[in-house]
Amino acid sequence: MHAAIFLQRVGGKDGIAQGVDRRLHGAVGQVSAIIDEKGIEATERDLRRALDLSAMSEPNLLKDAVKTAQSRNVRLLDAEPVPILYHGPEGIPTAKESAYGVFPDQLNKEERGFATVLDEDDTGTASWWMRNPENERCAVRMLRPRGKLFFPDFIVGVARRSTPDCIAPVEIMDDGETGRLNSDSNIEKIRIQHREYNNVFWSFRDSGTWVRARYASGLHRIVPKDRFDMEELVFHE
Repeated sequence: MHAAIFLQRVGGKDGIAQGVDRRLHGAVGQVSAIIDEKGIEATERDLRRALDLSAMSEPNLLKDAVKTAQSRNVRLLDAEPVPILYHGPEGIPTAKESAYGVFPDQLNKEERGFATVLDEDDTGTASWWMRNPENERCAVRMLRPRGKLFFPDFIVGVARRSTPDCIAPVEIMDDGETGRLNSDSNIEKIRIQHREYNNVFWSFRDSGTWVRARYASGLHRIVPKDRFDMEELVFHE
């Protein structure tokens, strides 16, 4: 299984910053050529200040620029092998399709609810599932624009899915009533993509019904797309 650890090539975070700075420098040159053609006088300092103010007025565009620069300076590595055994407390419930045959004890209420949906799938779509252990070297992870790592909640083996090992990463959120659904962290995470496993599948319960979540750029919010259907894990990109 691919850990999907995204590591910066030469220069680490400095390499990302340099990439963004080069693009901004190129933008200064382009703007300079335009205003020269229009006969407008401005120093390079004026142009840089104008670009800074423009970036401040559209913070999401700057984040997208960082994401683009980051994607050009990362590479994919294999994870360490997943442990053969799961060591949990005695008496934890068994699970038919869990990779370890049990529901891990660290699942919260919503994660346990979705794990039950996966485990009770009778369509043959979810062939196996496992909790993706956060901060473990065997886990699937992605690099966020701010440099922190994102560990999706579940790794699911999906029949007929055209990704390596038929894997789909899944993230489960609360129902949004507390506001955590649309936290800055979640909005940042839902917009990143795994290089080989594609987009993470996001889901949460809306009025008791499991729904597929999507990022609405115009609203800058995470919203329900439609009712969750197991088949969506097959073709979700």
